[in-house]
Amino acid sequence: MRKCGPGTSVRLLYRVIERVDGELINHLVFFDRHGWYCEHGRTCPAVGLARKRAERLAR
Repeated sequence: MRKCGPGTSVRLLYRVIERVDGELINHLVFFDRHGWYCEHGRTCPAVGLARKRAERLAR
C-alpha cells in the first residue's frame, strides 16, 4: 500500500512482466474502488492476468 500512497483506495497492486520479441515490458495493475486497471489502460492484457492470479490466491 505504501507504493500507492496513504490516501488511495488501492487494495491490490500487481506488477506483470511481459516478454515480447525478447523485450521486457513492465505493467502495474491496480485494483481499487474503480475496479481493475493497468497503467496502460483498462483493456491491457495484463489486467486479465492479474485478476486471474488474485482469484487463485483468494481460494
